[in-house]
Amino acid sequence: MSRVDNPCEQVFSFFLGEMTEEETLAFHAHLSECPACQEELKELRQVWDALPYTMTELELPEQMKSEVLTPILQKQAKPASKRPARPGNRHVWRYAAAALLVLVIGFTGLFGLSQWRKDALTHSEDLHLPAEVLQKYSLKPFDPAMPAASGQVWLTEKGGRMELVLQTSGLSALQGEQAYQVWLVKDGNRLNCGTFRVDSQGNGVLTYKIDEHERQFDTIGITLEPDSGGNKPRGKKVLGT
Repeated sequence: MSRVDNPCEQVFSFFLGEMTEEETLAFHAHLSECPACQEELKELRQVWDALPYTMTELELPEQMKSEVLTPILQKQAKPASKRPARPGNRHVWRYAAAALLVLVIGFTGLFGLSQWRKDALTHSEDLHLPAEVLQKYSLKPFDPAMPAASGQVWLTEKGGRMELVLQTSGLSALQGEQAYQVWLVKDGNRLNCGTFRVDSQGNGVLTYKIDEHERQFDTIGITLEPDSGGNKPRGKKVLGT
């Protein structure tokens, strides 16, 4: 290991994890006896940890801290014979860490802005696509305990994409993990289209993206299930065409 005249100058390398195992052990020994280095390292970590948690998380390169901070420190550095006392160097660390924070915020901010613009453009294009109702189905009650139950189902198309849009009313309130489940039936085979819950008035809604081959169904049924995890009907039918 090369001789180090001033171990305090190694704080930055220690912070970046660029030391060898031997150098790290030696600096740990120095750090335990140097309050100034302890404070400096604490400030660097505080700035780094202060990055906003609400921004989109990105996988930042490990060398990013070094690539950003090293040029700043090189500009601030002076020849050894004219190097200022240690208290002045602490301000350099603060400026460098602050610059890193600004850069990372800007990096993640630009990424988020780019993604936002992309999403907004896609949404804007969808706004100009007309939606069309291809078919409408009326649902009638099948459970005598829910005589007021009713529902409507619309098959819609927009921009080449089809959806089933379901709306119900008058269904009984659910207990515990219960859920209402929607099925498309073709030749006795049932396709699971998802589950929904209802409000205090028995109102419920559900949308399901449907493929062209799924469109050729015979009937629609809604069952009351013990939970939302079933792939086959386990409860009684309460609504259907």
